[in-house]
Amino acid sequence: AEAEALFLAGYFGADPTPFQRAKLDLMQQVVSINYAILFLFIALQVGEGIPPIDPPLADIPTFAETAVRLGQGALPLHTPLGKTEFALVLVKDAMAAMEAPRFHSAMAIVKQG
Repeated sequence: AEAEALFLAGYFGADPTPFQRAKLDLMQQVVSINYAILFLFIALQVGEGIPPIDPPLADIPTFAETAVRLGQGALPLHTPLGKTEFALVLVKDAMAAMEAPRFHSAMAIVKQG
């Protein structure tokens, strides 16, 4: 939250308004879903189709856990399976954020204009 506030203050040249903050909160979920779709499209371009994985939502790691795996080289993003797994992580992360009170508050602020 602190880094986001600094980023927005630098971008807007002042502390972000609640509306500007809410737009960022919503856009983060749009970006997560967009990247998930992108990773799935790239996985499909290999010509093998999307790997048949269907883990329960609870078994999909969090983005923070996945970031550690990426840093260790333990998630092979160069493979269709790795891309698909990462896409699922992004979707899970976005879904969790969209269920949080912060997301609903941001939606209400943006709807008000």
